[in-house]
Amino acid sequence: MRCFSGFFLCGLFCYSFFIEKSDLVSAGLPSATALAVIGEPWVRFFVIVLYLVIAIGQYWKY
Repeated sequence: MRCFSGFFLCGLFCYSFFIEKSDLVSAGLPSATALAVIGEPWVRFFVIVLYLVIAIGQYWKY
């Protein structure tokens, strides 16, 4: 079951990024939300921190 959910979340990200042409932050939000809700506490922390790093890195103004 874990393998299926991983493929589903990866497919959701790829669909948003490649088909709908969303940016990384918008494409990663559904997968990050699902992982943060379902995951264990260390997974939640990792996903939230990684999502924030991607968002800050993408929208950083030099």
